[in-house]
Amino acid sequence: MVEHGILEGYETLALKLIQTAQCKEGGKILDVGHGTGESLIMLLTHTSVPRPGYLSGITSIPMHHQRSLERVKSIVAADTKITLHVGDAVYDQDVSAANHPLNPSSAVTFDNILALDCAYHFQSRETFLRQSFHQLDPGGRISLADICFANTPPMTWKARLVRRFLKLMPKENAITISDGHQERLEPKTHTVYQIDIRGNVRSWSIWRRYSEFDDLHVELVKGTGSPPPVPLPPKHKYSILRSHNNPSLLEERKTGLEAYLRAIIGAKEDKWREAFVFKEFLGIPVGRQGGVVGGPPTQFTLTSWLDEHQELQNRLRDVRADINKREALSNQGDVSASHKSNVSAKQKLAGVLSRIGTLGKGLHDLAMNGMSEGELQRRTDMVARLQDDCEKLGKMVTVARQFNRSGTDPTAPYSPASMNPASASDREALLGPTNTFTRVTRVFGQPSKPQETEVTRPLDDLGLFGLQKTQMQQQDDQLSQLTTILSRQKQLGHAINSEINEQIAVLDGLANDVDNVGDKLSKASRQMHRLG
Repeated sequence: MVEHGILEGYETLALKLIQTAQCKEGGKILDVGHGTGESLIMLLTHTSVPRPGYLSGITSIPMHHQRSLERVKSIVAADTKITLHVGDAVYDQDVSAANHPLNPSSAVTFDNILALDCAYHFQSRETFLRQSFHQLDPGGRISLADICFANTPPMTWKARLVRRFLKLMPKENAITISDGHQERLEPKTHTVYQIDIRGNVRSWSIWRRYSEFDDLHVELVKGTGSPPPVPLPPKHKYSILRSHNNPSLLEERKTGLEAYLRAIIGAKEDKWREAFVFKEFLGIPVGRQGGVVGGPPTQFTLTSWLDEHQELQNRLRDVRADINKREALSNQGDVSASHKSNVSAKQKLAGVLSRIGTLGKGLHDLAMNGMSEGELQRRTDMVARLQDDCEKLGKMVTVARQFNRSGTDPTAPYSPASMNPASASDREALLGPTNTFTRVTRVFGQPSKPQETEVTRPLDDLGLFGLQKTQMQQQDDQLSQLTTILSRQKQLGHAINSEINEQIAVLDGLANDVDNVGDKLSKASRQMHRLG
């Protein structure tokens, strides 16, 4: 019963391989590792398989070659030419026969090359594939199906002995189901570890060797000034003498490397995971076109825009965590630590605010390059929600922790003095008698309290001071520009005044001339009357 099931499975796999190869009627086929001829018979007799016009086969086991010849002779079709060979599937000019199907000088080429469960028939698979491609007709196909070992490759000393004495497949042809690590032979034998990354819109896997982890660690320490929270798993003593495929060693190192990466990603401080070398190590698309290396992106793709949005959401969660920590520390009476948490929240919020503007501009650029109206509206709403969250968090950051203790102002910030205020006599003894006279000042209108703005809300004292200096410098620049404009206006005024004075002088001269002409006309008129 079990044997019958195995034969059915073999037939199903062989049919799947042939269907994948898309064999055509009358085509030329090379069957590599055909065993005792089952796959050859299937190609010649199965009702769902197109009949080849030329069928060639090769196996490395002479007994199988002889058995296949005997079985095929009885079913050879008149319109199908069959040629069977014995030897390694890889052509070697020093060993292989001249009529080897993969001899580069052979005039015979193939439409399809099939290789089912034949990893022990060539040395090595890479060379076999290279030679096979050379012997393919244009549009031809190579189809392979091989053993894939579960878990770790069978490289223990027992397996090595079995492989040596039973002449199983070469080491470089072994394929294993990935268990988080693989052994690679180029440029020299080493082990690589699989890292699975799941992003917001896609997932991918990369492979890194231990030395690359070590280089990453050195760069992170150099760039951030401190090592990541979890150290790298150490190199083992006498590692040169130990097997590269020791299962316990590989599992121990894989677990340590995974803990190292998870600690960086989950660390409260983001200086390690935000480092450019770390993102480059994981193959994270950063979209830094036109931006500062290691800084926030300034130009986006559809995918990197979503990544940036997710990053801003994570930073807002960090701001909320700092605010909650501030509240907890305030309740405990730790004013200094509470203030530090508040300052940290302000700084993070200020960074988010600046990046939200860049995110909005990036969305506008994406919309100009072509984006569906529905997707544009959805992303616009996402940006608006981020802005609303920033506004709410800004208010939470600026509103001090309120304490409603006896004898204290509910709106006053918490301090040890507010919890135990001094008496009036103690204050007078310390500071001297106070003058109760209140200076009267004249104020027009209702005095207004200083108001927070969107610009000042996320800033601490140092940030406010810097903002004030910037604004004063801007005002000085504007004043200089205004002074230049006024100076020009003054020059124009002087020029206009000079022109007006000249025009007045001309008009005065004209008036005098008119008076003279009038006098002469009057005199001439009197003389006319006298003559008349």
